[in-house]
Formats: sequence, structure tokens, C-alpha cells
Amino acid sequence: MLVKRTVLVVAMSLLASSRPAGAEEAPPGGRDEGFADEFRERAERAWKREQDFQKRFGVSQNEMFRRAMAVGAKEREKERARRDPLAGGPAWVSLGPTYAPPSPTGAGIRTEAPSDSGLVNAIAIHPTDPRTIFVGPAGGGVWRTKDGGSTWVPLTDDVGTTAIGAITIAPSDPKRVYAGCGSGRQSLGANPPGPGLLASADGGDTWKLTASSPGGEFWFLWVSPTDAKTILAGTEKGLSRSTNGGDTW
Repeated sequence: MLVKRTVLVVAMSLLASSRPAGAEEAPPGGRDEGFADEFRERAERAWKREQDFQKRFGVSQNEMFRRAMAVGAKEREKERARRDPLAGGPAWVSLGPTYAPPSPTGAGIRTEAPSDSGLVNAIAIHPTDPRTIFVGPAGGGVWRTKDGGSTWVPLTDDVGTTAIGAITIAPSDPKRVYAGCGSGRQSLGANPPGPGLLASADGGDTWKLTASSPGGEFWFLWVSPTDAKTILAGTEKGLSRSTNGGDTW
């Protein structure tokens, strides 16, 4: 009964407020009483429709509308996820590197203050062990993790260069890793050109510069999937190729 009264009061209030501006008040027993009767009849019909709706569907019209809106929102989310697979996915989590331990030989520059790797220019993932990842920051040397990013170790502190522009792993021989010293992505003058191409034949444990270099600002490196010594390098000098592991280009 409370709901019914509420419907009647709201309906009568809305209809009463619809009287044209400037309309004169009608005397008691006049036109307003006729309006009131009409409003009451309309409200009764609206309440009857609501009752019929609830009998048929088991919920009120407002509840049905709310449910329809919720279903529509879910469908929109599904469509958004279909168009963008990353939408609504897990939040991004920083994997580092966020702390530089001392160099393995004790001669590295990172011995006390914690630091991070800086802007990462390059990433290379081991072809058969996805938990082993190499990253090349613009000013932090080559780093490696063997546990999917939980811990990181700097590998090139003793080589004397820190700006890395590109890294790649040979698919046919994952122990052979190449890193281009000198970043082509930095602003002019932000980092000087690097000394050349670093190569490791033991999975990143030790490094040395190749006999020659295609340039000093690396943009990308690529290794043939069937020949670990065939390399393509994109530098400030253009595209270069080596078929002997970087000794000549």
C-alpha cells in the first residue's frame, strides 16, 4: 500500500505542476477537482500496469531497467576486451632492474648507493628459457635476470661503456649474445657514440668488443635463425651485415 500511495502522490504532483503558467486557481468543486479525478485515474492505471508487470516478470519495472543496464555494461566491457585484449587485464608490475649490486669482479662502479637501470632501450628473451631476459638501458650497461625479473645482475660494468642501443640472442646458439654500445634513441649529445659491438659466447657471463663495428649508435640488431655469426645491424650509418660474428662488416 505504501508503494501504491507513493505512486499516486508522485503522479498527482507531476500532473498538478503541469498547469499552464498564469492559469487561475479554480474555485473548490470546479475544474481542479476534475483534474484530480483524471490524475487519480492515470495513477491507478500506472499502478495496475506495474502490478501486471510484476506478476508477469517477478520484478518491478525499475528493477528490470537496472538489470538491463547492468547487462548492457557487461556487454560493452566484453566488446571493449574483444577489440583490445589488454583492456581490463592485470595491472603492470615493475620488474626492475631497481638495484645495482657490486660488479662480479669487484671493479664495477656500483658498489654502494642503490640505483636503477635507467631508460630501457632493448630487451632480448632467451629463445628456450623465457625466465632468462637481457635488457639494455640507455645508460646502464647490459643486465640479465634468470628468474623472470625477480633479481637482476649488471654484466658489463667492467667493459667501460654503459649506453646500450640494441640486444639480440642467436636463436641457433642462445649462449651467443650481442649488444650494440651507443644508443641511437637518445637526444643529440645526451650520450656519446659507443665503441662498437659487444659479443658474449657464454650467455652473458663475459663480454668483449668485436674486431670492428658498423657504427656507434645502434637502433637494432638481428641474428640469423640458422647461423649465429650472421648479424644485421641498424646504426647511424645505415644497415650493415656481418657473416663472421662482427669481425668484419
